[in-house]
Parts: sequence; structure tokens; C-alpha cells
Amino acid sequence: MSRAALTGPTGYLGLTLARRLRAEARSLAALVRRPSDPAAVAGLRALDATLVEGDLDDPAALRRLFHGADLAVHC
Repeated sequence: MSRAALTGPTGYLGLTLARRLRAEARSLAALVRRPSDPAAVAGLRALDATLVEGDLDDPAALRRLFHGADLAVHC
């Protein structure tokens, strides 16, 4: 199974794209600022996405996000 890494996945566009990628049998890794915020990540959890806590200014979080990914998408 291929893996997609998404930044900005909690908005309308990001979640729509995440659903599309999941339908293509891709596993998902999503960069989120607050993985403990149920309203922000409910859709991603429903897609069984791996949540990576951090933001675009966090090099360690980006390394975790992109590790093993063969596709990167910024929404």
C-alpha cells in the first residue's frame, strides 16, 4: 500500500482530498497542530489516518510526516 503525507488536512479541501486518497487504497499521514482536538481531526480519524503533531515550522514533525511517504500534498 502506498502512503500519502498531507499538510493542511483539517479543512474542507484537505479532508476531501484525504477521502479521495483513502479510496485509492493509500494509507494516510496527516500533519495537525492539535491531534487532541476532536472536532479538528474527527474526519481524519474516521479515515484511519496517522496523525503527526506539529506544523510547517517544525522540521522534526515534517520528517515524521514524510517518512515512508511516496506522495506529498499540501492543502
